[in-house]
Amino acid sequence: MYGISLSPEAETRLYVDEHGLRFPVLRFPEEKLRYLYRANGVPQVIVLDHEGRVIYTRPGELGAGAALDSVFAAVVVISETDPRTQPSEST
Repeated sequence: MYGISLSPEAETRLYVDEHGLRFPVLRFPEEKLRYLYRANGVPQVIVLDHEGRVIYTRPGELGAGAALDSVFAAVVVISETDPRTQPSEST
């Protein structure tokens, strides 16, 4: 899991420190990255596949229920289509 910040570096560092975040927080300094990953607001959940393609995105916090089920379904699709997770064939 990574956090994504749309804010300047100093503001991002302050937020991470104040909230005691224990996961990496990346910045999207270029506006094209915001559009590429559909990062239009915060908080937002974005699930990427093994090639960096957006599989699922949802604005707002991730809570229980249908939203969480959708994230799990997206992760299952990723694991089923990622060649790195498939058993290798014996020769």
